[in-house]
Amino acid sequence: MHIQQDQDSIIIRCENSLDYLDISEINTLAFSSPNEAKLVELIRKSDRYLSELSLVAERDGKVVGHILYSYIDLVGQETFTVLGLAPLAVHPQFQRQGIGTALVKSSLEIANDQQEALVIVLGDPQFYNPPSAP
Repeated sequence: MHIQQDQDSIIIRCENSLDYLDISEINTLAFSSPNEAKLVELIRKSDRYLSELSLVAERDGKVVGHILYSYIDLVGQETFTVLGLAPLAVHPQFQRQGIGTALVKSSLEIANDQQEALVIVLGDPQFYNPPSAP
């Protein structure tokens, strides 16, 4: 997947093991804590991990953003397995440039192509809202 954004080129692709250190650093910096980086590592080791929905954003060959979905159970009178979006992180130097939005749009296209019925955003909803236009 390749997304043209302004004059900068962003490449959205599936993560690979060579990206793990960059992803950990991005999550730690973006959240000012290692908790989300640890969450990503735990999810990767679980049967809830979806490699096709763990995407990175690259700019000039450098990983600058990451999004992860995993299966979660929505429990009520019945239990439904749905997608949980968390975490979404963009390196602080690259925030507010549309990279997070590009990751969300690209990943939702993949989820739609896979006929996933529902995505639940985990975390603060304000974090996932795009910036307001001036």
